[in-house]
Amino acid sequence: MYFCRSVTHFYLLAATIFISADIYMIQIISISVTSVKKYQRYMYDTLTLSVRAADVPKIDFMAELPLMLGNLKELHNPLTGLIKVRGTLSDSFHATVSPEGILLTGSLCKHFYGDNQHTLTLGDTREALTRFFADLGLPIEHAHVYRVDIGANYIMESTPETYYPYFGDAKYYTRSVLNTSLYYKNNSRQITFYDKLQEQEAKDVPIIEEYVGKNVLRFEYRIRRNLAERMEREDVRALDLCDPIFYKSLLEKYQQEFLNIEKYSLVDFDPSVLADSKSFFNQLALLGIQSIGGQMVVNDILSRAKKQRVFPSAMSYMRIKNKVKSTCNTPLLTCRSPFVDELSSKISAKMAAEISAL
Repeated sequence: MYFCRSVTHFYLLAATIFISADIYMIQIISISVTSVKKYQRYMYDTLTLSVRAADVPKIDFMAELPLMLGNLKELHNPLTGLIKVRGTLSDSFHATVSPEGILLTGSLCKHFYGDNQHTLTLGDTREALTRFFADLGLPIEHAHVYRVDIGANYIMESTPETYYPYFGDAKYYTRSVLNTSLYYKNNSRQITFYDKLQEQEAKDVPIIEEYVGKNVLRFEYRIRRNLAERMEREDVRALDLCDPIFYKSLLEKYQQEFLNIEKYSLVDFDPSVLADSKSFFNQLALLGIQSIGGQMVVNDILSRAKKQRVFPSAMSYMRIKNKVKSTCNTPLLTCRSPFVDELSSKISAKMAAEISAL
């Protein structure tokens, strides 16, 4: 396998690929390809909440709360002697009860509506949380929140997978594609794009009328750890989820995470580049990059080459990667993808509508 160790070598190869595609295409592909309506607004989905026994001393957690759970399983730690009970609550939350308190993780929307295709407004959220903790016999004011997922469903012109190749790396995240989903992950947060209807059909959940026959792309932002730190608070309580100021801050983070994702452009051939040799060879390089699958595939090739220690230094790797990025975003030679523009405009419109309604 041949990898480029310099920017010059890379662009000579890219131009050669375009000019003599029949000779080189198979060789490169072999190392790269294998390797406002009710149902469309923002909503809270998965939450992790807890109530500490120390905050509610009058309640015997181990005696009372397991009676409200199904699918009970007792866990015993032989080292500490601590006994916990795990179970489910209405098939929408998983619960762990111990003498220290209760920990709950699940979909508030599913618990409230019976599915998570519908939308929880701020009013719905307050009602859902109040009813949820009332049913458990626990005071909502003592409920802490450790995880929040927020997302929206977008009706698109094309299938969700069509959009993924135009979204590149995001700082502090690792990008991956699994089946029909696009993930950006790190130790505490996750950004996810997926086909909502395909997910529901896989779970044998009936599709609501609003989405029948449509292309529904779901974009979620999940703060799985360090929620209070991320929201710049000492603590996050359940009732904070109903606070418009908190909600607005979360929505702004949701949109900013999307904006922080690198967006890939399309090659736009301009005959005027023929008058300048440098621009012309950049154009050939771009067409070569496009012919092997685009910037995403090239980045994958470079990443695997880095893991194989092909580059003499980290600097040489970054020099080539940055050169590819800058060339692939040259105004004269490229244009924005209509797929990027479509989703960007829908997210912006939803953001404006949601914030104006607060």
